[in-house]
Amino acid sequence: MCAREKLMPQCKALTGHLNVSIDGTFIPCCRYNMNNNKKFSIHDYTVEEYRNSNFYKTIKSNMETGWDDGCSQCKAEEERAYKPSLRERMNKDITGNKHIEYVEISISNQCNITCRMCGPKYSSKWATIENIEIPKQNFKNIIDKIDWTHVKKIKYLGGEPFVTKEFKMLIDKLATLDDVQLMLNTNCTLFPSKYIDKLKKLKKLGVALSIDGIGKVDEYIRQGTDWDTKLKVIKQWEDYQKHNSNCHIWIHTVVQAHNIHDMKNIKAFAESHDWNWSPVVINWPEEFQLHALDKEYINQIKDGDNAVFLNTISNYSEALNKKFKSTTERLDKLFDTKWQDILC
Repeated sequence: MCAREKLMPQCKALTGHLNVSIDGTFIPCCRYNMNNNKKFSIHDYTVEEYRNSNFYKTIKSNMETGWDDGCSQCKAEEERAYKPSLRERMNKDITGNKHIEYVEISISNQCNITCRMCGPKYSSKWATIENIEIPKQNFKNIIDKIDWTHVKKIKYLGGEPFVTKEFKMLIDKLATLDDVQLMLNTNCTLFPSKYIDKLKKLKKLGVALSIDGIGKVDEYIRQGTDWDTKLKVIKQWEDYQKHNSNCHIWIHTVVQAHNIHDMKNIKAFAESHDWNWSPVVINWPEEFQLHALDKEYINQIKDGDNAVFLNTISNYSEALNKKFKSTTERLDKLFDTKWQDILC
């Protein structure tokens, strides 16, 4: 048992955190795997009823002695030990005094690109392609459901936050709160100039720039992205950070089969801007996980920067490899692209 495991168990997110997902349900956190567990709609349950449910109490009980099954992603991150897990970060940011201090909200799937690892639930572009309608939630009702008295941090997820109409509602709500930090992820396709004056007034603004490759690799994974445009937006964020001490920026990467060969370039890009790099190994879709790759290919691309991820592969899956190839072929046909064109 490693030193980090000996510090287990418990997660303060279970006492001081609240997450509302895009489908209008309460979930333990953005990393929690709900599997086939019962959903708790914000329309049918109060926050208190949800947190007093047998489902929630069981998670808390499980985390007193070990890992709950839905917390597998944090468990895997801590076993890899290449960066703090979400659980570890939550335990650092939340006091655990039973008041809600940290709120995560994913309320709209409105997005302007189609990432390969995404789908209709989190991208309106994908919903249009697959002809799936994702019900819209009433953001005002959600805001009214939450006790904001002790909230000190808010994470707003998408879709793409800066294209959702709800973002303005959130900014207006933040103006009524004291000393609240705002965190969000952006695909860097546009800079939120119309919100800048209000963002400057925040105690702290944390911006994760979603970069899943450099140049053509990022364009391939994040379909609809133009790298030259993205660089201009990134430069705007860099300039904003230089002139606003309340802003913290880092690079967020979804580590997956399509970009594992480009880790060294993403890491170098982050270092060139003096930004932290936060890589997260993909959990879904399953065919994009690293153990779906051919062993021969893994040996060809393995280097000092991606070995920390590749060394964790212990169960190469031929079935997933076939699914990875078929999914890649299907998406390449859809987008008129070729994975081979972005390889080293």
